[in-house]
Order: sequence, then C-alpha cells, then structure tokens
Amino acid sequence: MTDFIDQIIESTPLQLLILLISAIVLDLVIRRVVRRAVKRAVAKADARRDDVQPVATSTAALSVLRISERTKQRAAAIGSLFTGITSLVIWIATVVLGLQIMGFDLLPLIASAGFIGAAISFGAQHSIRDVLSGVSIILEDEFGVGDFVDVGPAIGTVLEIGLRTTRLRDAAGVIWHVRNGEITRVANRSQGWMLATVDLPVVIDTDLAQLRDVVEIVAAKMSTDTQISNWLLGSVKYAGVESVTAETIVVRISVRTVPDGTAAVSRALREELTRALLKSGIRLSHGGSTESYPSPS
Repeated sequence: MTDFIDQIIESTPLQLLILLISAIVLDLVIRRVVRRAVKRAVAKADARRDDVQPVATSTAALSVLRISERTKQRAAAIGSLFTGITSLVIWIATVVLGLQIMGFDLLPLIASAGFIGAAISFGAQHSIRDVLSGVSIILEDEFGVGDFVDVGPAIGTVLEIGLRTTRLRDAAGVIWHVRNGEITRVANRSQGWMLATVDLPVVIDTDLAQLRDVVEIVAAKMSTDTQISNWLLGSVKYAGVESVTAETIVVRISVRTVPDGTAAVSRALREELTRALLKSGIRLSHGGSTESYPSPS
C-alpha cells in the first residue's frame, strides 16, 4: 500500500498538476495582495480629497487635490508593474520546473536560451532602456498625468505615461509620443510654483518712484480679486529695473503663482498695469509690455 501511494505521489502527471495549481494560487495571492495595497492607497487619497474638496478655494487646498490624484495614478501604475513582473517570474519558473519533472535535459535548452536571450537583448536594447526609464519615471514621480513638462523633444501636457513611451499634447494640440529612454532631463512646470513675470518698457524720463506706487496699487487690487487671488502664492512685486537704453527703461514686475495659473495671472497683470499706467499718465516706450517667459498655455 505504501509503495502504491509513493508511486502516485511520484507520478509525473500529479507532480505537474500540483506545480500548476501552486503557480496559479501563488499568482492569485500576489495579485490580491497588490490589489488590496493599491485600493488602500487610493482610499487614503480619496479620503484626503473628500476632506479638502468642499472648501477647495485656496491654493493650498487645490494643491492637495492635485497630490491626491498623483498618488492614485502612481499606486495604480506601480501595482500593475509589480504584478506583471511577478507573474512573469512565476510562470517562467513553472515552465522550467515542469520540464525538469518531465525529464527533459535543460542544459542544452539553457545554453540555447542564453544565446537567444543575448541576441534578443542586443537587438532590443533600446526597448529595454525605454522600459527601465519608464519604471524610473513612475517610481521617482518625475511627472504625472496632467503635468505641463518640457522633456526635450516636446513640450506639452502629459496625457499618458507608459513603460515604453510618454504621450504629450503640445500647445498647438499635436500629440507627441516620446520614448522614455530619450528623456534625459525633465522640466516640470506643474510642481511647486511658477513665476509670472511682466517686463514694462517705459520712456526714459519716467518717475520710477511713481511707477513703484502704481505697481503697489495694482498688487493690492489683484490680491482682493477673487478670480485672480486663488492663483497667487504671494503678492505682486516691483522687481526693479531690468535694463536701460537711450530711450527706454525696462522694469520687471513678478509674482509667484500656482503652476496652472501663470498664463491667467500674466494676462490679468498686464491688463491691470495698462489701466493703471494710462490713469497715472506714465507712458510706455515702443513695443508695450512683454512677458519675459512663455506661459504654459
């Protein structure tokens, strides 16, 4: 009886069945654990969002909403990446162990696989580099969906971050597909704050003290404007004289804004300054006011 049970246990079909069931169970357990971890992270982000959203009238509250969305995106991306890698490892190990159980000599197969793998790696080195770069972007949170970034080949709003490519939409509406391996540096204009800067070219005989007073009046007005103040992270500042020519004095005015508010604040600042200058009698030099740095939109 004992010999019969040993024969059943040592039989190839039963061992293969046990191996297959073990692989399926292990894969399902890992997927379930990762899914729960992702749901927990998403639930925390949603809870934070629900606490802030009803009173999201300040820039700090709006920043919390953005961070919550980024947390959800990162959790989903990292969870998908981890389950994909673990599933691949589990099933490769299952196939190797199954071949051993069936009595195949794996040494020639391993040697052939090593040669083929080296050839594939050499031919697909760019794809491997793209995938590794994509993993680094996701884990280090260099940028997220909705961010306005400059990645070198293209400048625009991030639509999707994949393991191989990143999709952007530029200001003209063109969609760019940028390989992650080609992204060597990233300028993210949607993290922290940005500086809305306006250069005013005024005539050479302008009273700079009077101009400073005009700027302070505009600053006070913008800080009380509910449509603009939510974009501001500080007060409008008279930065000083930027350059001087024979006919023109260029004066710089700047203010810190939330990343998405640079364009709106720059337009509003130019409009208010134009009104205030006309009212005060200060004359602009040829060319009018110009924005020193292009806005995202």
